[in-house]
Amino acid sequence: AVVSTQSTGVARSDEFSPLKNGPGAKSCTPEICREDLSNLHKKWVLKAGGTFEGEGLCEISPLVSADGEGLSELVAGRVVKLPAHFAERPVTTNNGYTNGYNGLHSKL
Repeated sequence: AVVSTQSTGVARSDEFSPLKNGPGAKSCTPEICREDLSNLHKKWVLKAGGTFEGEGLCEISPLVSADGEGLSELVAGRVVKLPAHFAERPVTTNNGYTNGYNGLHSKL
């Protein structure tokens, strides 16, 4: 029997943020994990052609994008005001009406 293994190299900051300690500790806290996820989501927005104004967190729901895919149609050429939360994609009905929801919240 032949046993094979494979390994994949990934950027640690994009794939792993340990949560081992409670709020206020020096490392591995919920605050640090939240900031790491926000930084990843900001990278996705920048890669998709968006820019940012202000400071704060950026959160992208997995209902919008699981790995940065499809964001260019939402953010290319746009300025995203931080903090930002991409909660859902706009929905267009078969009669051409949209739900009027642009998928952005200004408050997390």
